[in-house]
Amino acid sequence: FVKKVHELHHHDPEWTALSTYGQFSEDMIDYSQANSILFVDGLFDKNRYVELLENLGVISVIKATPHKKYFMPSLLKEVSLSQLEDVKRNCIGYAQPIVLFYEKGWPTSGTFCTLVARLLSRDDWKVTEKDSTPVHLFSNCIQLTLQDHDITGSCQVTILDCVQYIELHVYINRIMGVSDEDYHKMYRNICPKVLSMIQRNMTNDTANGEVHATFMCPCSKPGIVVMRNGTFKCSRDDTITFSLSDRCKVWQDI
Repeated sequence: FVKKVHELHHHDPEWTALSTYGQFSEDMIDYSQANSILFVDGLFDKNRYVELLENLGVISVIKATPHKKYFMPSLLKEVSLSQLEDVKRNCIGYAQPIVLFYEKGWPTSGTFCTLVARLLSRDDWKVTEKDSTPVHLFSNCIQLTLQDHDITGSCQVTILDCVQYIELHVYINRIMGVSDEDYHKMYRNICPKVLSMIQRNMTNDTANGEVHATFMCPCSKPGIVVMRNGTFKCSRDDTITFSLSDRCKVWQDI
C-alpha cells in the first residue's frame, strides 16, 4: 500500500492528504491493490479488507466527510525525542501528566498508532485542530479532543509515544465564569474516564501483561513513580519520595 502511494506524483491530492494527514480514500485502496492477488471474488473483497484493517486497529473511518475516507496513524511523520520534550513543556493543564506502561515491558512497535486509531473510531474523539490545521499530528505524538457531558467546553488530550511508555497530558478549556472549584471538579470527572478509555484500548496485547498508570518522578534523572511499602518512590532511587498533590489526585485511583 505504502509503496503504491509513493509512486504517485507528489502534487497529487491523494498523496498530499496521506503524507501530511495520514488520510486516504477508497480510490486509493483500488489504486494500491490494482492487479493484486489480495482480493478474491466471493471470498475477500475491498470491504472485507477495510473491515480487517479496522478490527486490527490499523485504520479508523473519518466521519462527517462527503466521501468515505480513512485515517492511518502509522503513515504520519515522526517527531524526534527532543521535539517530544518541547511538546511536553508546552502542554498546560491542571492535571498532573501520567505515564502508561506494560508490566512485562514495552511492545516492539505499533501500540501508539493502534491506540490512536481505536480512539478515533469512537464518535466522541477527534483530532484537535486550530484554524483547520491539526495541532499535533504525528506517528508518535497527537492531540485529540474529547467531547463529554461532564465538562463545559472541550477537553484536549495530548498523547506521546516516549519509546518505553505513553505519556498523557489533559487540558480542559476554561469557559469564562467557571469557578476554580467547578473547573477542578471537571478534571476529577474527566481524567478517570480518559484513563479508563485509553487503558481499555491498550489491553489487547496480553503478552505484555497489564497496563499500569503512574507519574513521572521530578528527579534529575527522571524515572517513573512506584508504590513501595505504602510510599510513592522513584523507580531509579528509593531515597527519592513523591507526594501526591491535588493535580495528581484528579486521576483518583492511581
